[in-house]
Amino acid sequence: MEDFEYWNIDNLAKTIETQLNVEATNELLELKNEVDKQLDFGERKTMIRYLYTIVDTSASMKLKDLKPSRLACTFELLKTFIENFYDKNPLSHLGFGIMKETKMSQLSDLAQYSREHHTKLSQLKESDSNEISLKNSLEIAMELLKQTPLYASKEILIILSANSSSDPGDINETIEELKRLKIKVSIIALSCKMFVCKKITENTNGTLDLATNKERFRDLLIKYANPSVLNLDAIQVTLVPIGFPAKRTEEIKVIKNPNKPAESLFVKTLCSCHDSKMDSQHYICPRCKGRNCDIPAKCGICNLNLISASLLARSDPVPKFSLIRVFLHDEMRENGRYEYETMHLQELLGIQTKCSSCSEPFEGSLKTVKHVSCCPTCKSFFCLKCDVYIHDSLFNCPECI
Repeated sequence: MEDFEYWNIDNLAKTIETQLNVEATNELLELKNEVDKQLDFGERKTMIRYLYTIVDTSASMKLKDLKPSRLACTFELLKTFIENFYDKNPLSHLGFGIMKETKMSQLSDLAQYSREHHTKLSQLKESDSNEISLKNSLEIAMELLKQTPLYASKEILIILSANSSSDPGDINETIEELKRLKIKVSIIALSCKMFVCKKITENTNGTLDLATNKERFRDLLIKYANPSVLNLDAIQVTLVPIGFPAKRTEEIKVIKNPNKPAESLFVKTLCSCHDSKMDSQHYICPRCKGRNCDIPAKCGICNLNLISASLLARSDPVPKFSLIRVFLHDEMRENGRYEYETMHLQELLGIQTKCSSCSEPFEGSLKTVKHVSCCPTCKSFFCLKCDVYIHDSLFNCPECI
């Protein structure tokens, strides 16, 4: 008679539950590592950036080494770049220009919202000319950045496909003017690293990168979307006035039938930032009471920087929480080396017994290893789920507020 192994349904359920918990914990650890990679606490980051992006539209953008073509690939990645930029830099401005036939034309103004950029980028077309001019493009972008505030970081990002530049004069004079104005120029090359590009980036404290494939191109755009390192020599440290507007809906009460309650009719009015746009919802400037259609933006009347508290919190990220592995048995420590700090459960329970955010208890089964995060500022403990939520969505430590 063959031997059969009989499974207890309760033990099977516990085994499956333990395996699912381990898989969920591993997913949370991967999310935490992705969030922590974006946090660098050894260097201060720039909160207000003015980044002007110049896109090469010469005939070389028709090449198909980046599928389906260089220009189509650039347009696809720039859509994601725009959203990442405004997500990581809510107080910053972004603008676009195109290089075409040794000239540069402005595609979209330096703005704090992405609607105009997406509309204008969809109109990109390749040129039949192979000639571009770095000097002319840099000088036009430089004139635009001259009008920006002194407390902001001025940056130029060039996506370059051509392997030559036809300049009408000495580009060294342009480089010296960029240095004087403290404008940082970075270049993403799609063909090769030209000597003139290396000279421009080195003299302006920028970087020169080569996008060899689509994945590398995407990573480079993500890098430039992240806040740059603060250079105190390139900005003027000063207090920046900021207002927190209230959102208001314009409506009136109309009584059509005396036996029924009054009905609300929405009234559309002009905003101070557009000449012809009418809407019933506006953000009211706390200084001049002017109507503005969107934030973050500058008030169209008194020029006050308008922003919400949540956007301001996102511009100054929460410090990375240290990860602590809690072991329930001494012999579990001897099974391998771990990169994180270790702590006995008894030591943790003597300090705090549950998550400071969701109040989930830290006690688990005797065969599990608990992962607990600790805020370096207030020394409060959080579970992994709350750690990821705080850094990815809340942008504030609930115990530090």
